[in-house]
Amino acid sequence: MNTKLNTLFEQYNIWEKDRYEISQIYFLLSEDKKRDLIQNFPILVTRVEKIKQDIIIEQELLIWDSISRIKHAIEIAKKEQFLN
Repeated sequence: MNTKLNTLFEQYNIWEKDRYEISQIYFLLSEDKKRDLIQNFPILVTRVEKIKQDIIIEQELLIWDSISRIKHAIEIAKKEQFLN
């Protein structure tokens, strides 16, 4: 593996799964693209972290929406049961 890439993985505390995926892509790139990836690695990490945070927020929103819908369905079921 490229030692610069490995150093960046360590510096930015990249997860093992992400390291593997980035390494796989890295070896498919042309030399120019490899150099660009190394030079722009901080930008890549920042973007990936932002995307991960956005995903976490969306997951939380979906969970709370689902809980709200379940509560509403339970309330309706209780009302229907009470009316019957």
